[in-house]
Amino acid sequence: MFSAGPSLVTLEGNIYISVDASFIYHDSGVLPLRKNHPSIDITGKITVSDNVFIGMNAYILPAVTIGNNCDIRTCALVNKDMPANSMAGVNPAKVIKSTEDYIKNCIENSLENGRLVGSEKVKT
Repeated sequence: MFSAGPSLVTLEGNIYISVDASFIYHDSGVLPLRKNHPSIDITGKITVSDNVFIGMNAYILPAVTIGNNCDIRTCALVNKDMPANSMAGVNPAKVIKSTEDYIKNCIENSLENGRLVGSEKVKT
């Protein structure tokens, strides 16, 4: 999930990262240019703030900050900063609603099985 330099990624607290999410903090597209420019590189730090969910197969690209209380949807391509309190999705990722609207919608449509475990969930 991390390319070759995890020191460029800062993960703050309460972060959930789903399967196959990737943090790409360098662009290897410059490799052919190194013949004439040996030190050329494109890298950028990635910062994921507090209370963030990153969905399955999401890609977080270089020089991106994801703000507090964000939800990055499945298969999102995050190529720019995402503001706090937002849900971002699609490709490239863009804010699709506020965290507050997302929570309201989830509460309205919840089956309320989040507190259940194991076989209890099957009964709902």
